Amino acid sequence: FNSVPCDSWAEMEGVRLLDVSNNRLVDNAFYNKRCDYQGTMPNLQIFNLSKNDLTSLRELSFLTREFRKLEVLDL
Repeated sequence: FNSVPCDSWAEMEGVRLLDVSNNRLVDNAFYNKRCDYQGTMPNLQIFNLSKNDLTSLRELSFLTREFRKLEVLDL
């Protein structure tokens, strides 16, 4: 996939671990400024993005600031 559709985030409210490691994901694959991320993934504790093609944390930080229970961010 090239990006995560806006409505997909709301469907993942019970997710505690999200592992999308070992892909070719780029910086803008997750954050879309047209989406409303408020309250997104309220139970997410571990987010694994390692071994992707990320070059900046700017856009990712706009998304992860909504993950209130996030304990581990693996880049």
